[in-house]
Amino acid sequence: MVNIVSINANGLRDVTKFQNFTKHRSENYFDIVGIQETFWDDGIIPNIEKFWEGKIYFCNGVNLRQGVAFLVSKRVQNQVSEIQSFDGRCIHISFKQDDKTIDIINCYVPNIMQEKNKFLKLVSKMQNSENIILLGDMNTSLSNLDRCGKTVHTQDKAYKELTNMCDMFNLYDVW
Repeated sequence: MVNIVSINANGLRDVTKFQNFTKHRSENYFDIVGIQETFWDDGIIPNIEKFWEGKIYFCNGVNLRQGVAFLVSKRVQNQVSEIQSFDGRCIHISFKQDDKTIDIINCYVPNIMQEKNKFLKLVSKMQNSENIILLGDMNTSLSNLDRCGKTVHTQDKAYKELTNMCDMFNLYDVW
């Protein structure tokens, strides 16, 4: 069995913060860690790779914003390959175990409504497979239980696009 976790880090540029982050993930035996809002650039990658025992797949944003990544443990790194990534907001890996392929997509959806809807349409065009896990920060909520009184996007286009994507890929909101 593989252990998968997702977290919005709100920045992991500080090497000490990243070191503490990876130590906690290793101690808890997470095999695949999806991270949103890394705020990384290509220059920081060599500095952080030495603190993770395994493979790092990343898609950096612009202006030290956005960014998504997967930390894949040494235990399962040979079973994982990167499929695609785009826009500093989405990365797609494939995980093979017991003759099954699981597609894992990590997203950090934009906050701006027009960009959010466009982005979700792009994600919905990604590979549809029998086994798919979509994780990340969707910047919208599908359930009334996840909303506070200030929420204004209860039935907007992005909500509808995300709901359609869940129906199309047979996804469930487990939060």
